[in-house]
Amino acid sequence: MKKIYTLIISICSIFSINATDYLVSTNYTPGNVTEYQQRFFIPGVTLFSSISEVLNQIQPGDNIFLSADTYSENITLDVDNISIFGHNSWKDVRSGKRDTSNESIITGAITLNADGITLNGLKFSGAGRVVNTTASNGSPLKNITLKYNLVEASTLGSSTAVFALGKIYSNTDAKADISQLRYENITISHNDFDGSKSTNFCPFIVIGGGYGNITIHDNSFTDGGNSIEVGNSRGNIKITNNKFQQVGKSLYNASAAANARGGAFCVYLNRNSLAGTTNIDVSHNGFNECTGRQTLYALIRYYQGDKNNTETYVVPIGTSAKINHNVFLSKTTYTDDNYNYVLYCNKDYMGDVTVDARYNYFDNSDMCMAHIKMPG
Repeated sequence: MKKIYTLIISICSIFSINATDYLVSTNYTPGNVTEYQQRFFIPGVTLFSSISEVLNQIQPGDNIFLSADTYSENITLDVDNISIFGHNSWKDVRSGKRDTSNESIITGAITLNADGITLNGLKFSGAGRVVNTTASNGSPLKNITLKYNLVEASTLGSSTAVFALGKIYSNTDAKADISQLRYENITISHNDFDGSKSTNFCPFIVIGGGYGNITIHDNSFTDGGNSIEVGNSRGNIKITNNKFQQVGKSLYNASAAANARGGAFCVYLNRNSLAGTTNIDVSHNGFNECTGRQTLYALIRYYQGDKNNTETYVVPIGTSAKINHNVFLSKTTYTDDNYNYVLYCNKDYMGDVTVDARYNYFDNSDMCMAHIKMPG
């Protein structure tokens, strides 16, 4: 039987011109060919017990399959066009087809230092995260795809994101740092982010210095810290068809003073488009029982900095923003406070940007959109 499997692999290799498939599994019999998802793997050749062993020989275009197990390694992907497929690749929790009792669980850091990386069907738990440390204006990363992943029971700190690409300019940074072109074409789609079991309620997605196309589509966010923050970015920023449920719930303290109740933003647009042309599209998203963050309690925050401080304010150049066809349900209300927004933009700080915030649905009359410049 082993000879038959070897013959099959030899025949398949004739037709496999550009890619080699590898399997990482701790549950196999040494010396025996292993079948996994209708593929055959040879121990020591295409079958290994750790991701690090595969990375020692991987080539551009290769695929790594992870069986259902826990992987605590800190790894760096520095070869272009590598795809890692978890046991539940192409399956999200919402479909009902994901086998959440058998997951490829990542509890270490995956550092992306190459172009064309795809992570599909993994579960990030504990200290598991995706990060980059090397991208720069002169050497950007391109074509990053994170899809059908599950984030659950994170132990990351409150300022450490699970998916963290780049650094976002803040009030204390040099203003030159904001002109970033570090991540070209990012797609984050069909992922499930569950913060209800997290230790510190970390943020989920932070992108600093994205350009080209930034697509955050059809993800689910439950509780946790800020769901999505995009800063110092330009190009086409699309945040569409996502579901936000009880975001900030565990951070909200109803008994605290109004300016100290906590909470979290669902979408935070932070000092984008210092140069170039930027089209922002936040549409067809659903928000249910989300809190917003102190003291504005906005679910969507569009922020360019303080216009009275030239060191922090960013004049948006060539920017348009559409925030349309979203559904806002059962937002937490603050009757003792003047701030209870679903969208907050500092109108006088928005430069030439006009925010099209039409065609949204609300089921709570106490909510409003504040300080925005409507079309026309």
